[in-house]
Amino acid sequence: MKKAVSLAACLLAAAVLAFPAEGGPESKISLGLSGAVALPLNSGLTDNYGTGIHFGGTVNIALSPTLSIFVDGRYHAFGIKSGAYGYPSSATLTGGGETIFSLIGGVKYLFPSEGSVHFYVLGGIGLNLQSIADLTAQWTVVTIGYTATYSETRTFGSTAGLGIVLGPGLQVDLGSSLAAFAEVRYASCLGKNMYLPVLLGLQVKI
Repeated sequence: MKKAVSLAACLLAAAVLAFPAEGGPESKISLGLSGAVALPLNSGLTDNYGTGIHFGGTVNIALSPTLSIFVDGRYHAFGIKSGAYGYPSSATLTGGGETIFSLIGGVKYLFPSEGSVHFYVLGGIGLNLQSIADLTAQWTVVTIGYTATYSETRTFGSTAGLGIVLGPGLQVDLGSSLAAFAEVRYASCLGKNMYLPVLLGLQVKI
């Protein structure tokens, strides 16, 4: 995992050096910061977790006025729901939150536009690291003449695997070097979780 992240960082640094920024509107490189909510999609997430949050950064390198490549690093966090993993809804759950760190590289296409508003689509593939914190559940069963308290701890650990993103976006130019953007992405840890990050952010040319 550490080797993969180190290799991706080296590739990103090489790409940045290969396209030196000249400043102003002719700059080929832009940096974006964004975050908002992430909606769980498949039953593995929706049964156990509620709407999550995420934040991250993106490096874009323009190959033409409409086509660019990007590298995106993002941290997602999903809080556990009452009654998750089949425990009684009255159970007290401690821990169990799921986090997903994604490092994705891909391509973005901006549809030609004469104004300051641009629609685009993007797609990418990369590495996802999923972690679920240890979960402790405690609950009490009360019947006539009988009361018992139960406690259980579950350990999940971390897994790494292939991740993909696809989706549309909207970019609004705020000047020659600054833009605001919004995206809706379909994101998937292949064979495991699917979720829908909604991004709101700012992008600046350097």
